[in-house]
Amino acid sequence: MDAEPAIIFFDGECVLCNRTVQWILRCDRRGIFRFASLQSPVARQLLPAATGETVILRLGQATYTRSAAVVRICWLLGGWWRVVAMLVFLVPAPLRDGVYRLIARYRSQWFGRQSCMIPPPQERWRFLE
Repeated sequence: MDAEPAIIFFDGECVLCNRTVQWILRCDRRGIFRFASLQSPVARQLLPAATGETVILRLGQATYTRSAAVVRICWLLGGWWRVVAMLVFLVPAPLRDGVYRLIARYRSQWFGRQSCMIPPPQERWRFLE
């Protein structure tokens, strides 16, 4: 793993995204991920202005978006999540990204919007804002 942390950028106003971050926090026993909302100054500083993505993984100098970010996150979580990552990776990228875009387009209608989550005190060190 690179010396730089793996940073997950997520939509801080999206209920689905916030729940996903909470799930990653529970599964990431090695503490390899850091988090920043797409609305944060950290995201404005580290990401290109016109990303428009709902989840972005920055791993060292590499940046992953859409389903590639999801696959890489599962892979890095290890354990059985690596099996999930391999199975999802076998699906052609255009199909994976199509499903990803469908969920991203309707996530607010299906799951709602909220203001940015406040991480629990024991996990605040993992958030870059």
